[in-house]
Amino acid sequence: MTAKLRTMLERAGLNDAQIGTVLRDFPKPDASGLDTDPNYLRGLLAEAGLSQRAAARILGIPNRTFRAYMMGETPCPYAVQYAIEVLSNFPQKDPNTQSEADHDR
Repeated sequence: MTAKLRTMLERAGLNDAQIGTVLRDFPKPDASGLDTDPNYLRGLLAEAGLSQRAAARILGIPNRTFRAYMMGETPCPYAVQYAIEVLSNFPQKDPNTQSEADHDR
């Protein structure tokens, strides 16, 4: 999981110090905290400043699969939820990763 998490964080644009913080200080994944409610995931994306498309790219999953998670058609795996929870602690500033709502301002 560490190598995959590192790759995802690099795709998100986190620097080595931020990645070190995540790997050292963040709670270890615990699937008992799974929350498949799409509204919870949307809230995390908003905190992260990510669009669904950008999140799918960063996580390395197809857009259609990610949309299915966000629409509640397919339960979101805990690994995806955890990755988004991590990203929500490092809001994105890059206009290529911002949520659609930010572009309407």
